[in-house]
Amino acid sequence: MSKRQEMARQPKKRASFKGVLWAAGGIFAALLVMVSPIFEVRQVNVTGNTVVEAAAIRAAAGLDAKTNMFAVLSYRAVSALEAMPYIKSAKIVKTYPNTIDIAVVERKVCGYVEFSRMNTYLLIDGEGMVLGTQTYLSEKLPAIVGLAFDDFAVGRLLETENKDAFDTVVTLSNLFDKVGLEDVVKVDVSDNRDIHLYIRNVDVFFGGMDDADLKIQTLKVLAAELPPEARGFLHMEDISKDPIFQPLK
Repeated sequence: MSKRQEMARQPKKRASFKGVLWAAGGIFAALLVMVSPIFEVRQVNVTGNTVVEAAAIRAAAGLDAKTNMFAVLSYRAVSALEAMPYIKSAKIVKTYPNTIDIAVVERKVCGYVEFSRMNTYLLIDGEGMVLGTQTYLSEKLPAIVGLAFDDFAVGRLLETENKDAFDTVVTLSNLFDKVGLEDVVKVDVSDNRDIHLYIRNVDVFFGGMDDADLKIQTLKVLAAELPPEARGFLHMEDISKDPIFQPLK
C-alpha cells in the first residue's frame, strides 16, 4: 500500500472511532436517565373510576414505586387496563419528570341475566359484555330472562343462541339509559315479537321492537303516573293507539 493510500484511510479510522465514542456516550447517558431517581414515578392520578379502585388500576398498569418514567410503555399499560372487565377504554399521559395521569371510562351494569345452571346472575353492560357474577340481586337493575346460552366468560360478550333476543336486550338497555327509565325490574325477551317489561307489579305488554324509542319515552311518562301499589297489565303493543291499563283485582 502506498503512503498516499495509507494517509487517505487515517481520517476514516478517526471518524469511525469518534462515532463509536459518541454512540457509547449516548448509551451511557440513556442508562443514567433510566436509573436516575429524578425520573421515578412519584404521582399517579386516576380519574373516571367509580367501580374499579384506583390501586387496582395502578397495579394493572404496572405502576408502582420507583418505576422509571421511560420504562412505562403506554400502549402496554392501556392494553392491560382495557383487558379488565369494567374498563371500556383507558388513556395514559406522562408529564415529566415523574407524574402519570390515567383516565378511564368504565362499563356500566345495565342488568342481570340469570344463569340457572350455576344458580347465579351475570352482570352485563349495554353492549352485552359480562362484567361479573353474583348470587343475588343487589342493585335496582332489571333481571333479564329469555336469553338462551350454555356458557359465558367474564370480560367477554355473552354469546347467545337467540341473537335477535340478545340484540333486543342491548337496544332496550340503551334506551332505558337514554330516557332515564329506572323503574323496569324485569325484561322478558322469550318471544321477540311479544316482549314484556315489568314496572314493579305491572306487566307491560310491549309487543315487538317497532317504534321502540317512542314506546320507551311513553313508558317513562306512564311509569311516573302509576301509583306504587298498582297491579295489573299495561298494553302498549300498538303505540299508535292509547295505552290501556287493566288493573288486577
